[in-house]
Amino acid sequence: MPKKVVQKIISRGLQNILTQRLNAEFNGYDTDPVQWQGDTALVFTPTQTTTEMPSGNDPAWDVIKGPVLGDVELTLYDIPVENMEDLLAVKYSEADGVCVGDSDDGTVWLGLSSDRLIKSAAGESKNKLILYKVRFDLPAIDSKTISKDDNAIAELKLKGYAYPVFFAKADGSTGRRTYAIVNSVKNKAKYDANTEKIVFPAEVTSGS
Repeated sequence: MPKKVVQKIISRGLQNILTQRLNAEFNGYDTDPVQWQGDTALVFTPTQTTTEMPSGNDPAWDVIKGPVLGDVELTLYDIPVENMEDLLAVKYSEADGVCVGDSDDGTVWLGLSSDRLIKSAAGESKNKLILYKVRFDLPAIDSKTISKDDNAIAELKLKGYAYPVFFAKADGSTGRRTYAIVNSVKNKAKYDANTEKIVFPAEVTSGS
């Protein structure tokens, strides 16, 4: 069998942070997407529980896997106050500003995607990470004055969680998906479909 050679690639930063609200049924996105500009940082740490099922002398005869969940940390800088309700369970009005902690505050569920520019021997492309269902906790409010030796930036560090969404598969069963990674060259059709918005998972012949 010939050996597989994996080309070296270089990641060159984060681009195109996009969020879009999930609808109440969690089967699609019902608002216009929001693109976040400026300096950003994103860390996604997926986890999955596994349970080994023994049989005879084999302690791992089979494995039962739980859903893929994940911790999400999104850092933004100096976003307008009127846009906080696009990310968090807060209310905004011109009369009251941003109001937090009202008894009727709900939960904001979002799709979240981001691009990384990839450079390899084959040329440049982008890897898009798509998280299908995310919610964020309220962030700490961290401010400071600027001294002559310090460039202070108003930083909004959001900590949240990623969950799976459920969708109908071609055979009538229910599929479950937490995230996807697509390349702008190798997975061009899906990448292009998710450039301006986030597309809810659906089973197609080439995979989605």
